[in-house]
Amino acid sequence: MNQENPYATPSANLSKGSLEDLVLSAPRKVSAAHGVDWIKDAFTLFKGNMGLWIAIVLVWMIATVLLSMIPLVSLVLTVLMPIFYGGILLGARAQDEGGELEFSHLFAGFKHRTGRLAAVGGIYLAGFILMMIVIIALVAGGAFIAGGAPNGDELNPATGLFLLLAMLIGMGMSIPLVMAYWFAPALVVFHDIGAFDAMKLSFRACLRNILPFLLYGLLAMVLLFVGMIPLLLGLLFVGPILVLTFYTSYKDVFSTE
Repeated sequence: MNQENPYATPSANLSKGSLEDLVLSAPRKVSAAHGVDWIKDAFTLFKGNMGLWIAIVLVWMIATVLLSMIPLVSLVLTVLMPIFYGGILLGARAQDEGGELEFSHLFAGFKHRTGRLAAVGGIYLAGFILMMIVIIALVAGGAFIAGGAPNGDELNPATGLFLLLAMLIGMGMSIPLVMAYWFAPALVVFHDIGAFDAMKLSFRACLRNILPFLLYGLLAMVLLFVGMIPLLLGLLFVGPILVLTFYTSYKDVFSTE
């Protein structure tokens, strides 16, 4: 389903797999079953280099957890996260095209379109902060209007209603934010388009593929639950597979084939 769009890059020879040679097609609308295919294709990539993928994602996750414990550093991590995703995407594409996956791919985003990847993280962070401000304002305003919990240990029904409203609005704001984020690192790293344009296009692609994303989300939750059962050890396998779905879903929805 190729059609002219404002984000298209010039067509060129792909024989050397140059990132600059990748052609950006309009996002395809795929069937719900593709949500399963994204996980299956991610498993195939993972199986092809299992040990290295576990090492990459494990080191990344441990470092993220440790650094997030430091005040304010978690905000910086939010900005850096698309850069790490960019490196992982580069590694996934290298392996997918018959090249060699290396541990250094985890940091490849710090050498390739770093500014635009960081901008994606910055926009996401701004959206998250805005969402939290709205939620806190609703909760605080609701408690003030309703008079809080008069008995100290019992929640005023009106306050509870505002809490529920805040949760629903938070969910309503977070879903579009995640949709705008999902494909953005891939669109930046593979096609060198601006962060804001990448997030707009990502949102549009997710909107066109709500059904496969719903099925994917349900399966991802099941896999995460199963992965946590044997002392969390299953996450060593589930984690990399789900991370790789950022690449497999991008390849499917933005395929030029």
